[in-house]
Amino acid sequence: EGDRLAVLSRSTFALILPAEDRNLLFTPLFSTRLIEALQSGAIPVLLGTHTRLPFSEFISWEKAAIILPQARVTELPFLLSNIPHAEIISMRRQGRFLYDTYLSTPPQVVESTLALLRTRLQIPALPVEDVPRFESLGGNSPWEQFTMVMLTYKREEVLLQAVERLIGLPHLNKFLPVLTSCNYFSQIIVVWNSPEPPGAELRWPDVGVKVVVIHPEKNSLNNRFLPWSEINTEAVLSIDDDAHLRHDEILFGFRVWRESRHRVVGFPGRFHAWDPRHGGWSYNSNHTCELSMVLTGAAFLHKYYLYLYSNWMPPAVRAIVDQHMNCEDIAMNFLVSHVTRQSPVKVTSRWTFRCPGCPVALSQSQEHFDERHLCINAFVKIFGYMPLVYTQLRVDSILFKTRL
Repeated sequence: EGDRLAVLSRSTFALILPAEDRNLLFTPLFSTRLIEALQSGAIPVLLGTHTRLPFSEFISWEKAAIILPQARVTELPFLLSNIPHAEIISMRRQGRFLYDTYLSTPPQVVESTLALLRTRLQIPALPVEDVPRFESLGGNSPWEQFTMVMLTYKREEVLLQAVERLIGLPHLNKFLPVLTSCNYFSQIIVVWNSPEPPGAELRWPDVGVKVVVIHPEKNSLNNRFLPWSEINTEAVLSIDDDAHLRHDEILFGFRVWRESRHRVVGFPGRFHAWDPRHGGWSYNSNHTCELSMVLTGAAFLHKYYLYLYSNWMPPAVRAIVDQHMNCEDIAMNFLVSHVTRQSPVKVTSRWTFRCPGCPVALSQSQEHFDERHLCINAFVKIFGYMPLVYTQLRVDSILFKTRL
């Protein structure tokens, strides 16, 4: 099995032969080969139209596999060599999605089987729980709000200055009268990664909203993306304590996110590139006309991605983040691009941040970049392909550099 998976991980296509007995619609060997191909990101090429594929009543297998009559076996080289690259990427992504959603674990297979039975018996699906909302989340309503999640580690003075800069910032989720046991919405969440909890003498500046400090059990950059119950809005502004953003920049980023809610929208852009000398992917922070990542040290994203990151994404990705104490922002970009097959959105001309009075940032060291090269290649192996999508788009206000 290890040898097969090693070959499949380097393969674009996987030829799968049905049983010689045409009365057998499905066999354990066929199932194993199909699942291995999907798991490795190889496109299954099935010879024989009599085979019954799993859950074919509601899965469009033609979007993830190539199915041909056995009589056309001699045409395979010509057919496969003429499939457009974009279609190959789409089929590989769809195959991985089918594997992750329906076939990767026994519980998922059971749930898929029960869903199929409910469909056949015309049993209605389970009702979706109605979650009450206490703020407007539609369109570009000016009263829509966001939650700020700020990560910090052992620099209280920098943190207090960062919170103080938020005084007067619109759209932070204000106190609202709601019919619950809580009498406020707490919308600046400080994830206190320092070993010791904040001291009792710590006094927060009055920014008009409650500042909630969460002290996790361990210091982990994955804590940035935990779906904290204190987050009551769909929009989350993930920000570092040393990120200096003007109010107008934050508000413009929020406006852009509301028009692209399924994407990461933020300020520092980065990109990945293939390094032929080392035969792997590299991480690059140079200023270019192209990008594929937006760093989550200053970015808006949907709260749902926090759930996917913490509960759905392969645990091996989070383990690598803990191992290097790095790369959680790359992992989030991998996840969102994998789910949406779209690039992030960079706003304004900012490419980095300056923090007067801060110590030299770890992000400036060569070791930091070396670890990020390792992370990207490790994530590609886990996801089964490179999900990041390039873009040359940057969003600016129509008043950008306009003299008024």
